[in-house]
Amino acid sequence: MFVLAVVRDAVRVSPAAFGKAPSDALRDEVDARYGGRVLSDVGFVICCETARTVSDGLVHALDGGATYQAEFRLLVFRPFVGEVLRCTVEFVDENGLRCTTGFFSQIRIPAKYLPSSATFDPARRLYLDSKQRKIQTGDSILVRVASVKFTRLSKRKRGLQATTSGPEVGIRMRSSSVDLSARDPVPSAMEVVASCASSGLGPVGWWR
Repeated sequence: MFVLAVVRDAVRVSPAAFGKAPSDALRDEVDARYGGRVLSDVGFVICCETARTVSDGLVHALDGGATYQAEFRLLVFRPFVGEVLRCTVEFVDENGLRCTTGFFSQIRIPAKYLPSSATFDPARRLYLDSKQRKIQTGDSILVRVASVKFTRLSKRKRGLQATTSGPEVGIRMRSSSVDLSARDPVPSAMEVVASCASSGLGPVGWWR
């Protein structure tokens, strides 16, 4: 679920942080820059674990801050295909579920990956299986990761182009591109597609 990613980048430390140890000042700056962001083909960054300088700081006369070439390790959320996650149902509609771990909310369960007997009740906005068991907003749910998708946006003469790549069940890596119209929603930089169609998956209360 979590991995450590090593990154090198130029990091500016503001004059207000000069009283700190360089490693602490760098870690704070890296957290502010990368925390809560998606690194394409890497994952969703939780925090900076360690940071160190690999060059002396350059102080710019008109800026006052010091810029360091730094190497740092980031704690990254990137579940692997086949991994079981515990999350919470955040949204339900006829297309399936959207779930959250609390810090990452782009976990999607398409309707085809729900139990085969589950049907959507539009009046109550929930799913019912053949035993009248519910899947609804707020449920704690176990899901199995089917794919992890990363999307990059690039500007073209006709507008934006979205290129999506990532591993899927039975496929090592897949990539596709599509031109977006002005009305198309901008896709998430990272999306986890999951399933709860197997025994032992679904709302935790089903298996107590």
